[in-house]
Amino acid sequence: MPRLSRLRHAFATAVSLSIAAGSGGLASPRQAEASEVEPDGRTVPQLPSQTELSAAGAVMSEVHLDRLIISRSEMLESQLDAHLAPAGFFPLCNITAQMVLRGGTCAVDLGWYNVLPMQALPPPPEQIYSLVPAPDPATMPRANYTPGVGVQNPIATLASIRKDSRYAGGLIGFAMMGNDKNTPPVCTQTHFSTPAYNAACTTPACMNQPWIPALMYQSTAMKDAYYLLFEELPTTPTDFGNDGDFNDQVFLVTGVTCEGGEQPCDTGKPGVCKAGTTQCGKMGVVSCVANAVPGADVCDGLDNDCDGVVDPDPTACANPAQLCDRGQCVDRCDDATHPCRAGLTCVGGLCKTSSCAGVACAPGQRCVQGACQDGCSLEGIAVACPGRQVCRAGRCVDPCAGVTCPAGQVCDEGQCLPPCSCRACAAGQACGLDGTCVDDGCQNTICGAGMFCIRGICHDPCYATLCPDTEYCSMGQCIPAPLTTPTGGAPGLPSFGTGGVGGAAGQPAPDAGAGTDADAATSSGAVKACACGVAEPPAFAPSALAMAGAALLLRRRRR
Repeated sequence: MPRLSRLRHAFATAVSLSIAAGSGGLASPRQAEASEVEPDGRTVPQLPSQTELSAAGAVMSEVHLDRLIISRSEMLESQLDAHLAPAGFFPLCNITAQMVLRGGTCAVDLGWYNVLPMQALPPPPEQIYSLVPAPDPATMPRANYTPGVGVQNPIATLASIRKDSRYAGGLIGFAMMGNDKNTPPVCTQTHFSTPAYNAACTTPACMNQPWIPALMYQSTAMKDAYYLLFEELPTTPTDFGNDGDFNDQVFLVTGVTCEGGEQPCDTGKPGVCKAGTTQCGKMGVVSCVANAVPGADVCDGLDNDCDGVVDPDPTACANPAQLCDRGQCVDRCDDATHPCRAGLTCVGGLCKTSSCAGVACAPGQRCVQGACQDGCSLEGIAVACPGRQVCRAGRCVDPCAGVTCPAGQVCDEGQCLPPCSCRACAAGQACGLDGTCVDDGCQNTICGAGMFCIRGICHDPCYATLCPDTEYCSMGQCIPAPLTTPTGGAPGLPSFGTGGVGGAAGQPAPDAGAGTDADAATSSGAVKACACGVAEPPAFAPSALAMAGAALLLRRRRR
């Protein structure tokens, strides 16, 4: 049923029920069959009885689930969209819970509990922790069947559940606690959102299956939010003991998702649409949803329109005097005002080596030693940028540079996301002190200025780097190597030293000064930002690259 049709259907049902209640009879239109089945064969949820509707109306209360759905702008159908809750929910950060409807008479709490692996029995009462306490009827009396639809009730917050000493670190469930505060108490049986924890029906027809005293709706109006619907009266081994309308105790819980939800994933799509987050659908079905939507291509080293091509238009810069080169807008070269440095030739506004002067590469590739290849690999070995930089279009950049995130979010690998205290990190990573995902072992490590943590050990950011093309790492940055190879090592090989000046750890000394763009140096020695290529890399033995690849495997980097 389409979403709009469901809303219209729910509205028509509620109006018809209201008219029927006013006329003394229940003459509602034909209803869709409920989707869940109790062990004795009855479908749930059922519509509330006329007796209950009249009793609620006498205290000016509305207890019909359809009315609740409409009042909260949900695109739900009260019977079709009610399902069994999953075995457990995954807590994200701050959990909130609120009673949104009480179509019953008992004064009971909503509690939470840990769902432990391989646990067959329900948790004992002392391991169920109150989240939404019911008011004491002796001091705060309230009429039966209240609060009804539209009444604003207090919101309880369980702040930072992942730091709560009672939290076991996995899934959690919710329970209508059997702690009825009425005298005498009636609702003395705890009902669990985890289906297997509820008392069983033992008649031959039931085949010892648990009763269903709890259902849920997944909110369509709010992210990571669920309505929990409880029947409040105790079940027995032979009798459900409730009317099955599931409006007795209804709570809205936010800040939880299904198992496997809100985790980083790969959508399989190109460009900025590749990175995604798992989202929970109906019945706990998990899908990978892209974190970004396709947009117009700009010169940033990214495939913004998700067509598989990075920065296809070299003239996509706002300044017509500039060209897009490796994800950045730089000045065009020319022989008069922006000449290329010695050994490079200006071709079409870009400085190129002699072997690449006549080579035209497809969008997203660049010429190295006369051949077009991926700008973020060297002889088949993936580039490993310094520190937390990433390779884009053949250039190592800080993915969070220039990114401003809204309040409550952090920049993690170029994306604005909730802090990792409220979400899961990828395999091999843990939640760092700054709210971003870091290498496992680095979550409690504080490195000195200019240092970077890899697998729990602080290193110079140039440690085990492999810069693009003929660049090499110095002072935590990949910079172009000189045109000639000084003694000290081949440009492009990974650095294992301190990244200092003067060819440290087998790296060549820069010819334009540490930290400067050697290719940007003009014939006069002035440093400018021009679209100049880098020196043609000197030949080195394949065994050197093999050693580089093996070394880079030691460095677990985030990509």
